[in-house]
Amino acid sequence: TIDYENKLIFTTVTGSTSVDDIIYVPSASTVSEDADYLGTGSKLTVFDNNMPTEYTLIVKGDTNGDSVCDVIDCFEVERTANGNAELTGAFEIAGDNNGDGVIDITDYQAIVNKAVS
Repeated sequence: TIDYENKLIFTTVTGSTSVDDIIYVPSASTVSEDADYLGTGSKLTVFDNNMPTEYTLIVKGDTNGDSVCDVIDCFEVERTANGNAELTGAFEIAGDNNGDGVIDITDYQAIVNKAVS
């Protein structure tokens, strides 16, 4: 899903090293990336008719930007839900699994389920 207004690309694809796994780019566009893997916080620049637009990638559940949803992400969401840490920016969006604007136990459980599946 692409949020054009906020310049965000949402995906559930984890462990990807290729933009082609995440989004379709029409032949008139190209995509540049600046990372070996594509996780939350990765910047994707889409060139459409030579006009660049930079998007931030959000991988649901990936709260540390390593492109996977695992026990580290569960730990970060649990700490945030309990008030012992704070996720911000793209990482907060990735941790708010249900999109209600609050990271809580519901998000933690969803990320645990995603990490163990």
